[in-house]
Amino acid sequence: MGKKVNLEQKRVAKQQEILSAARKLLSRQGAGKVSAAAIAKELGWTTPGLYYYYPGLEGILDELLKQLLEESLIATWEGAKRGSRGSEGLIFAFEARVQYDLKHPKDFELIWRRFADKEVSPELLSGFVYPKAQGFSQWLAAWLEAEKATGEVGKEVDCRKLVNLMIALAQGIVSLHFCFSQVGGELRYTAEELTAEGKRVLLKALRGD
Repeated sequence: MGKKVNLEQKRVAKQQEILSAARKLLSRQGAGKVSAAAIAKELGWTTPGLYYYYPGLEGILDELLKQLLEESLIATWEGAKRGSRGSEGLIFAFEARVQYDLKHPKDFELIWRRFADKEVSPELLSGFVYPKAQGFSQWLAAWLEAEKATGEVGKEVDCRKLVNLMIALAQGIVSLHFCFSQVGGELRYTAEELTAEGKRVLLKALRGD
């Protein structure tokens, strides 16, 4: 029994080494340079050595994607918790999400490319992405619902849709900046200006306007 536990601990440790190496490559060179050969070189391993711990590059990238999405969601959640009530939490979460993703452009690049290229498996979506997103949405929506009694949130507002709108606005701002940066262009409006406009949209939506 003890031997099996030690082998499993070693396996988990090696998998984490692989993910750490992939993360370093991502930070230095971007998503397009994260390959099995590059990860093996970073570790001083042979490429087949990686496949003892993961079935292939897709398995590594799926695990890396989970880490990146988790960290972005944590930043969003922590932003929301700065608010003293749900309506404040919504705005703080929006700001936190935009700021976090703009500060981690290489992380966002890998997330964006995996989804844009339809390389996210149905299993990863149903087993990780959707449950994580739904957990956050339900929590913040419930907080917003409580404010309908005070009039801070319009009685006809669909709070779940409102949370989804907040996430979509944040992702839209970051996606615009990412796409323009890929072609060497510049947006007419800064991230700060777009974030301010996004806050105005959300404040109107909170009232049900």
